[in-house]
Amino acid sequence: MSRYQTTGKLRGRCVVPPPIPEWTEEMEEEQHKWDEEHPSEDEDESSEEEGEEGEEEEETKEGGEEGEGDSSSDEETDYDDWEDAEVHECIFRLSHQYHLRELLNEGEHHCYLAFHRGRSVVIKLSPPLDSGRAPKEVRILLRLKGHPHIQELIAWYRIKEFYATVSPEYPYTSFRRIFKAKAVDGELPEAKQARLQNDQRRMRSFFRQLFETLAFIHERGVIHRDIKPSNLMWHDEKEWLTVIDFDVSTFDREEGKGHTRKIGTKPYRAPEVVEQRPYGNKVDMYSAGVLFAQAMYGASEDLNEETLDHKNVKKWIKRLRRQKKGRKAFNATKDLALRLLNYDPKRRPTAQEVLQHAYFQAEKKET
Repeated sequence: MSRYQTTGKLRGRCVVPPPIPEWTEEMEEEQHKWDEEHPSEDEDESSEEEGEEGEEEEETKEGGEEGEGDSSSDEETDYDDWEDAEVHECIFRLSHQYHLRELLNEGEHHCYLAFHRGRSVVIKLSPPLDSGRAPKEVRILLRLKGHPHIQELIAWYRIKEFYATVSPEYPYTSFRRIFKAKAVDGELPEAKQARLQNDQRRMRSFFRQLFETLAFIHERGVIHRDIKPSNLMWHDEKEWLTVIDFDVSTFDREEGKGHTRKIGTKPYRAPEVVEQRPYGNKVDMYSAGVLFAQAMYGASEDLNEETLDHKNVKKWIKRLRRQKKGRKAFNATKDLALRLLNYDPKRRPTAQEVLQHAYFQAEKKET
């Protein structure tokens, strides 16, 4: 018999892990012991030993975060850090099954790096929903379950009114490093040529995997809406891509009833998103087009999500249009970039059409 139970219907069958233990006084005592053994980074670990100077530093830290200079008891400080006692309880209950190692970020969602059964995982705690339904991200990941290049949903929990999702921790390689291998001093011409060819091969492999994944996502009626470097996890040794973060993703609508919400990351937003015109899954193709142009030009200019803007994208489009025809390989690259960055979404190719483009046919010839 499986250790998992399948209950209810949630756009398919919903996998529910064994129930998390209820909060008890015994757990409360364990929590106090754990707090004493694992003081947080923001707490002054030896305030009594360090004297008044250490106490002033602790008060300054708490005052900067909460807007108050007075420090209260350890319990109250912990609850203040989590903004709510219920969130604090959720985290402690999760800690019975997962060894929480690090708080990655907190805001609308709390993300933690944890260790479970010999692997590193990321736990994301989401705020309660008024509808009482599972977050859209959970429903989307269940619909996309099983694809090798899509973030795996190991488990998801409902704790009181909160939802927690558990996914593997994926290795991350900077976008620039993927496409531009570092030159070596005294590099011979033959070695330089081999390095440049390897850059092109890696770039083609990266985008082939990306468009194969987008083709699957769109076929399942989903729009990612936030395709950007930090949501594309690249394993450099295996040359393997994983698309993550479906937090702002949504289900596609019928033609003529597109979405209009302005969402995504600048400058990867498609023109129709910026102008709040009805849009569909072609917004993902434009975002991928920005990435494609960024791989061609932005990597050499050392541009990332923070430094890249719409001016760079417009400059790349102008540069592509001005460049004269050259080798077949370059012509195919230029053509694909311009097609993906077309202002009119109807003229942009689908992910399936992109995979049939001459740019990827060259990869087959090489292999």
